[in-house]
Amino acid sequence: MFITDSNNHRIQKFYLTTNIYSTTINQPSFCPSTTWYINATTFANSSTAGTYVYGVFVSINNTIYVANQQTNTIIVWYDGSINPDRIIAGSLSTPYDLFATPLGDIYVDNGAHNGRVDKFSFNSNISTSVMSVPNLCAGIFIDISNTLYCSAYTSHQIVKKWLNDSVLTSTIVAGNGTAGSTATTLNTPIGIFVDAQVNLYVADTLNSRVQMFPIGQLTGITLAGASVPGTITLNQPNGITLDGSGYLFIADTANNRIIGSGPYGFRCLFGCTTIAGSSSSQLYYPVTLSFDTYGNLFVADRYNNRVQKFILASNSCSLSYSQPTFCSNSSWYSNASTFASSGTIGSLPYSIFINGINTVYVPNRVSNTIISWPQGSNTSTSNTYSNLSNPYSLFMSMTGDIYIDNGYSYGRVDKYIFNASNRVTVMNVNGSCYGLFIDINNNLYCSLKNLHQVVKLLLNNGTTIPTIAAGNGSAGSLSNMLNSPQGIYVDSNLNLYIADSANNRIQFVQTGQLNGVAVVGAGSSTNFILNYPTGIVLDANGYLFIVDSYNHRIIASSYYGFRCIVGCLGGGSTASQLSFPQSMAFDSYGNIYVTDRNNSRVQQFTLQTNNCIKHNCFIFQQYRSLPPVLLPLVLQQQVVLPRAAVVPPQVALLPRPLPVLLRTAAVLPLVLQQVVAVLQVALPRVAAVRQVALPRAAAVLQVALPRVAAVRQVALPRAAAVLQVALLPRPPLAVLLRAAVAVPQVAIQRAVAVPQVVVLPRPLLPVLLHQPQHR
Repeated sequence: MFITDSNNHRIQKFYLTTNIYSTTINQPSFCPSTTWYINATTFANSSTAGTYVYGVFVSINNTIYVANQQTNTIIVWYDGSINPDRIIAGSLSTPYDLFATPLGDIYVDNGAHNGRVDKFSFNSNISTSVMSVPNLCAGIFIDISNTLYCSAYTSHQIVKKWLNDSVLTSTIVAGNGTAGSTATTLNTPIGIFVDAQVNLYVADTLNSRVQMFPIGQLTGITLAGASVPGTITLNQPNGITLDGSGYLFIADTANNRIIGSGPYGFRCLFGCTTIAGSSSSQLYYPVTLSFDTYGNLFVADRYNNRVQKFILASNSCSLSYSQPTFCSNSSWYSNASTFASSGTIGSLPYSIFINGINTVYVPNRVSNTIISWPQGSNTSTSNTYSNLSNPYSLFMSMTGDIYIDNGYSYGRVDKYIFNASNRVTVMNVNGSCYGLFIDINNNLYCSLKNLHQVVKLLLNNGTTIPTIAAGNGSAGSLSNMLNSPQGIYVDSNLNLYIADSANNRIQFVQTGQLNGVAVVGAGSSTNFILNYPTGIVLDANGYLFIVDSYNHRIIASSYYGFRCIVGCLGGGSTASQLSFPQSMAFDSYGNIYVTDRNNSRVQQFTLQTNNCIKHNCFIFQQYRSLPPVLLPLVLQQQVVLPRAAVVPPQVALLPRPLPVLLRTAAVLPLVLQQVVAVLQVALPRVAAVRQVALPRAAAVLQVALPRVAAVRQVALPRAAAVLQVALLPRPPLAVLLRAAVAVPQVAIQRAVAVPQVVVLPRPLLPVLLHQPQHR
């Protein structure tokens, strides 16, 4: 540290003597709905990591270390490297696990044949012995007090040593040296972790459990496995780690999977079929695991001879459901797979909900149950709730509580508390809720189709009586009225979107308002026709996805407007068709799930492409000869340009098909005579430049043209889809730089330091052609 010591007229330097970190290992903080991509990338294969790879560790600097048992070396990759940056060769013999401190010192198991743990100081290839061990250390850990732990698995013990002590002997912290399954014994312990409170966590492998030993205690508490109620069944767990909130992540080795815990309990993350395999979504005997600072997970996939990297997909703490980000060119496979049929979900399914960890929920109105599927599972669970009648919709909160419509017979919305069987009535309603939603402020919304209203209630405020959010209770198409509303969605700004079904529109109601605006369908400015929309969701960019029920399709908006994405060829029962779909939901990977009501099934449409960079690069490649100023017009404003090779420097880009335009010497600069080669139009030579008056466009730079006595206004025709751009020569014509009175204005848009790009408004005024009059 350097300090300006003013009165002593000097700069003082103070040397660092200690550097204590609050943690010695990456512990990212995850939200309850965090997900990872299930298809991993291979970070290292047998050519670098060796065969039967075991020890992998990622430091808090994102340096990756792998113990290569085949070459008895340590392979090191610095942050961002794809090829090894260092190979450390010491007197190692079959090293199992390793640990790197924040300062870069490496501690590695060398116990199989040498009976010790070795230390390689930062940037050194020379090791020193720091602890004597009875046999190999299948797990190594250093806590925040600089204490080294070793899981001596053949001795059924965990031992430790304070590294500031010069002696090499260790002390026992767990296990009595005899294999057993009591609270004081272990059986072949492998993975270990020590938290900030110095509590010890042990993967007690052959007992198929995870034990926790509070600081100073030799009696353990079972946290997972071994048939403990409320946990998960394990099969020979090896590696363990904790996230920033203290939730467990476990390599469930003999089940060939990785599991994690959270406020909702335990769940499978990767390899959830438990079938060993070598595909990108499979594991074969995973042993150790380690996070980087970004939340990506590295796994030693032992019998596949590789290190797999599972990349973090989403980590939103504000939503209980998935809200993916899509590109304008995103597409889905047109042929869906049937996720669930009537034998599971009953006939005429209405609602579907997918939470942030990709558990799918569908109400079965026939059996009055809620059917659920955990991520990656084809096996459903039927959840029975007391006094449930004809449930149309459901929604899950961030805490895992499930809110279910129970208005058909009982006139209420019920809340079922996570991991409990008790029911609480949270809202009284006068009919079925065809849509339920909870916003970020904990307001519960219900769409009462038969009452033509949407009502809402602030949860936990001491009342069950809702207030009106939209609709006056009478069917109608005015801005304050609805007609059979069904699907609802509330964005992060608390704006309400309503599938106003019988009005064939999507209504947008701003927070605090009762009057809505049609954003799609009847009465909107989009000219996109809807036929009884019933479901609506938004992606992360705020673009709409709509279940256009009576058109048997799903439509979506993007930068380029609305388009059909699935079910675009009409209703039916084939894999590419829908029949009166009712609702939809995304999983975290962008796949679409649709309740295909009249086919009594749930269809899954898999995301096919979602590559924004590739799309823009294609356009850039296509127009690579364009001046830089034109690229934004192509990439962002959908301007259709002619082939770049034949565009002269001065060109008016006019709409296609071209009308009879600017006849009788309508005001154009002489330079535009050359457009014969462009857009198949010939413009007359004009001896005396007259002026064209263009319509005014709001919110852009205004430039006025001078008044000329002999000129009347000439307006350009309407163009349906193509933005019109006139490119004027550089420097701008002097006529554009003068101001005048009583002449319509030309709107000139600023465009990247080129002031002479004239952008006409869209849509344009109708054609008004007048002959110039001479005096």
